[in-house]
Amino acid sequence: TSRLVMNDNKIRTKINARVKRAQLALDAQIITDSDPFVPYRTGRLLKSVLPFAGKGELVYNTEYAKAMYYGTHLNFNKTRSALAGSHWFEKAKTLHKRHWLTIARNA
Repeated sequence: TSRLVMNDNKIRTKINARVKRAQLALDAQIITDSDPFVPYRTGRLLKSVLPFAGKGELVYNTEYAKAMYYGTHLNFNKTRSALAGSHWFEKAKTLHKRHWLTIARNA
């Protein structure tokens, strides 16, 4: 008879580390790819983005970010980027989704 003993904790630790590494790489790329779509007036909104390390959550941390994102308060100009406007994540995702999946797979 053969007996196979697996160290579940070691495997789980390796998988979790790889998932976290992939998420960090993906977060950084999403921020980069979304930047041209983020409305810009003073740069405060663009600079306020906070990735929650490895959780797949990006927060634009200004009091007006939500209104800008949903287009209920768009007070900016397009001199920095003609692509800027509301729903910047969806716009970036439309263009870059395949690349994001590749980054996640290869991290």
